[in-house]
Amino acid sequence: MATPEAFLSALYPLLPLFSTSKSARSLSGKVDGQVRVALDALAAISVANGTGDVVAVALDARPHETKLYVATNGDVKHEVEDHLISVWSCLGRIAKLANGRHSTTSSSDINAHRMDLTLQIYRFSRKKFRSEFEKHSEEFLRVFPQGHTSSVWNSLFDRDQYEVLGYIQSTFKSITDSVKVEKPTDNQVHSLAGLVDKLDRLHAHVNTKIFLEVRRYLRKVLSLRNHIEVLLQIACTKKFRSWFLPVMSVVKVPGMSQSYAVDMGNLYFTQQCFGSRGQFESVRPRWNTEVLEVVRSELINRHCSVSGHGQNTFTFARVFIHCECALAVYIDDHPGAKPFRFIGVSKLCCHGCYTFLRAYNKNVGSPFEFKGTHGKVYLPYVFPKIPSRSTLVSNAAIRRDMLKILKDDFHVAWTQPRRGRRYSDSTAASPPPPDTEQEDQGDH
Repeated sequence: MATPEAFLSALYPLLPLFSTSKSARSLSGKVDGQVRVALDALAAISVANGTGDVVAVALDARPHETKLYVATNGDVKHEVEDHLISVWSCLGRIAKLANGRHSTTSSSDINAHRMDLTLQIYRFSRKKFRSEFEKHSEEFLRVFPQGHTSSVWNSLFDRDQYEVLGYIQSTFKSITDSVKVEKPTDNQVHSLAGLVDKLDRLHAHVNTKIFLEVRRYLRKVLSLRNHIEVLLQIACTKKFRSWFLPVMSVVKVPGMSQSYAVDMGNLYFTQQCFGSRGQFESVRPRWNTEVLEVVRSELINRHCSVSGHGQNTFTFARVFIHCECALAVYIDDHPGAKPFRFIGVSKLCCHGCYTFLRAYNKNVGSPFEFKGTHGKVYLPYVFPKIPSRSTLVSNAAIRRDMLKILKDDFHVAWTQPRRGRRYSDSTAASPPPPDTEQEDQGDH
């Protein structure tokens, strides 16, 4: 049987076709740009561990009530809820000071709360930061040749920039030592945050060609710092201070799960992939080697059950629905939920979520916007089941549109070489903090 799960399994070895290009985004412009950046930042600072954790959020900000809808791949942990409440409390104190700023309110008052916010976020996300920092730290240090005699460096930098590069190298080594501390004190956490701030300031003053190969990695190292800056600027911006003045409540989206069953040997499915049985038989050797064996290996590593003729049927009793999809379904299943129609994510959507949201948006009156996709497939992926009482959209309509999209994607992927990626397999890198003064004047 041809199902979204089957097509995504077939696409797993062939993607990504693209990464975060404009064609892979869903930004209609209806949601304010600063709102989008802020929600992505809130999701990103809510991830505690280096691998496996993904968070999606949506914000319902009203004059006397603020609700933050939070979803993870599974049930939302109490630690995530407590963390977000602490972060919001820090931002609320900053917003109140900025809102009532007068001669007796000094920058040191706000800075004290900024330090509290930084401490809370770095402590919560420490494992994630360490994992991302250490992932390619050796490659980063290899950018710096021994001594200052490199002809490449001579062609790129003047004497002043040599000194800056030396500071960058020493700062990076200090961060390397700092992240190894297993139980840091508050002062040590603040010191780490200060080193990351210093790295950000320094690297902005050198010729970026030297960092070309590790630019994605460097952005990821600086991403936590940038997310904090985004939230600070939003809290101090007149347009958005009211978000933080009421007490914020976290609405935890229950983890949704489905059974998983894919038959990669199904005749109808392979004919959908290649047009006819004869065309499939002509490419069967490549299919077996490049698709079937890779998918089987991945799913067996994840402890699936294997059965059927040729051992081509793969099943799981329970697979959690990805958080972006679960969040969209939950919000529209609760008529009282009226958040911004933007889903903030800690990582860009996988290809399955991206396809689901595209199909979902075609069938609802008010579509969800989201940042984009990194174009990868994570197995096993299960199609989110729309509650039967939903009057907005049907399972059949979304499955139909998903199948059309995925069938077209497979035809393209089968004939195009797969794109690789260097030094990064994650997508949590944040943009630089917005220019709030300019944004305040914009008509968003």
